[in-house]
Amino acid sequence: MDKSYSTPGDVAKASQEDVARLLGRVLRTVSGTTQFIYEADFGFANGRKGPLLMVGALRGAWREYIRRNAASPRFAAGECEVKKDDSGKLIIELRASRGKGTNASHARALNAGPLRRLGAQARFVTEATASEPVPAAEPADVPEADAAGETPAPVAAPEADQGEADIGALGQSILKQFAGFKTAPTMEVLTELTGKISRFNELRASGAEPDPKAAQQIGQIANLLDTKGRAYVAQKGGGKG
Repeated sequence: MDKSYSTPGDVAKASQEDVARLLGRVLRTVSGTTQFIYEADFGFANGRKGPLLMVGALRGAWREYIRRNAASPRFAAGECEVKKDDSGKLIIELRASRGKGTNASHARALNAGPLRRLGAQARFVTEATASEPVPAAEPADVPEADAAGETPAPVAAPEADQGEADIGALGQSILKQFAGFKTAPTMEVLTELTGKISRFNELRASGAEPDPKAAQQIGQIANLLDTKGRAYVAQKGGGKG
């Protein structure tokens, strides 16, 4: 992957979706053992944060990045192996030699985020777990077992479908309101738009997939509002509206 993203800064300029698409292509061509980097809260374009998985040769700036993060509880790096289970699903076994981010909650977040969209699943492997079957993917927000050893029931699949419906409706609302904002910009509408975009990004981070074209437009709108929104209101608009 470092042929496309030769430095962490290159990834930070890209969207989480673009990085995931490249990851999907790489995973389907990996043969044998290769390298990986995992970070729980990487900062992608437009201020979005989410899990990052880089697979393949990692040279140059990435080696320094591994060195700097070697003690982080939200980072892991080492070797990985890509396999297929009986159903043809890609299984990624991550054997970390650096970092301390190899806990179960990080694996769930990774599987519920970028890997869910790719039909793949990852797990952190140690000598003790190498012979165990790969656990079923869980939503990222499923809590850990409580002190009594009881784990709440997992979130039902229909709620994920509702998330897709919610993000679609929210995206259309943002685009429609922004069209009105360009004609009659006010601070009130700017604040409301900013809040909606924040909610839109939260839904994406939770695994809901918006229309790609709408997502691209909203990303551009977010950047525009962040850099020029207040100045545009001051120049063209009128206060609270």
